[in-house]
Amino acid sequence: ARLITMPGVQKPHCEPWQPTMACCTGCSVPSAFFRLSTVFTAGQRMLALISYLVEIARLNNGHTQITRENADIAEIITETTNRWKTQNPSRPLTIETNLTNPVFNVDRAQMRQVIAHLLSFASVRVTEGTVSLSVSDSDAELRIRAQSFGKKPADKAEMDSAMLGFILASLVKLHGGQMDDPQETDDGLLLKVSLPR
Repeated sequence: ARLITMPGVQKPHCEPWQPTMACCTGCSVPSAFFRLSTVFTAGQRMLALISYLVEIARLNNGHTQITRENADIAEIITETTNRWKTQNPSRPLTIETNLTNPVFNVDRAQMRQVIAHLLSFASVRVTEGTVSLSVSDSDAELRIRAQSFGKKPADKAEMDSAMLGFILASLVKLHGGQMDDPQETDDGLLLKVSLPR
């Protein structure tokens, strides 16, 4: 019987655990294998954009409520950054906290959103880079700084940036705080937020 080979299908002499591209000479390399990660990344971005649109709609319609309580910011930062690192394993994150008194009157859930969105906003502006988060306080305010370092992509993700910028500015304003204009750096983006105690 004549053996018919198809792109992406293992030949009989390939080991079961070998992807086609890792098999012996003569095996075809499936283009779908290389496209898979691209499709997955595009799907993840689409889900993120939909989530941002929902959040923007809630903010515009006044459905986002702030329920303040005395909360430990250090604890919120740890929870949020741990989750962000799990969701973004390819983006190394460094964290520096310098808090004299970590207790602030904030909405816990929305503060998690502020921190997560700061990290995401900074990270979309670089590829193969890192993100840093630094948090400090004074008697009057909390200061949060997020910065990315890496290679800037040709696609600046303008839509992602615009959405995240609007959401962040709105959430910070609801807390009575202020967000500085994003600062483009040679190798990334710098974001600064301040919130009253």
